[in-house]
Amino acid sequence: MSLPDPVQNNCSFCDRYELDMYRDDNIMNNWDWSGYGENVFYIECKVDYILEKIDNDDDDDEKVVHELIESAVKPYVFKFDFLTQCRIKARVICNMLGISEDSASDVAEQVSTFATSQINDPQNSASKIVPIVMSFTIIYLQQDGEDINTARARVLLNTNTEFRLPPIVPPPNPTNRGVNPFSFEILYRWTLKHGDPVHPMCSICINDPSLGETIAILPCWHSFHLHCIIKWLEINHRCPMCRWSFSKK
Repeated sequence: MSLPDPVQNNCSFCDRYELDMYRDDNIMNNWDWSGYGENVFYIECKVDYILEKIDNDDDDDEKVVHELIESAVKPYVFKFDFLTQCRIKARVICNMLGISEDSASDVAEQVSTFATSQINDPQNSASKIVPIVMSFTIIYLQQDGEDINTARARVLLNTNTEFRLPPIVPPPNPTNRGVNPFSFEILYRWTLKHGDPVHPMCSICINDPSLGETIAILPCWHSFHLHCIIKWLEINHRCPMCRWSFSKK
């Protein structure tokens, strides 16, 4: 899948990243799980945005210094069967975090391998919810001749994931109710192009997505035609697949 180039709005890919994954039952302590059912991963995505800069000491020797610019924590809840679409989800997450699409397959492999090991672990056989931490370190290098304040501002700009989302377009077949697609939280959307992987059937119209059609992914990670989900939201603010409550912005 070819995701939009994030150079729009002056965003850029990071120079490198690190990913550590581990199970942490402590992240469940202050969370109400009654509405999530069974067989789900609770994934807490922790992100540190780092500026790697060159510091000249008194001896004129250059040394590499890491400066933390921003930290963020984003929670996600996935059914165990999310592994069937792990590649698509990894690409979306990578694009939002500023990780090159070339690395998305590596991220997907690491996530899939770890999640599968958790499912197959006998100690988790009775677990309804498996809590996983994905800890990303996103590293940007200070460029040659770049002022330190300019470098900090550049990294800070790239922490805003909203800048990385391609602009949503009006539904091709708007209805009389005229729901504004900007009013609802859509995690990601893109237009299918030749060479994209086969995408799941839209459960609203019961048709497979075609080239040129725009797909929308909800925060629950179910996907539909953009125009189908916009029409659906006119009468129902819950996901057609899992009944997740679809809030307005």
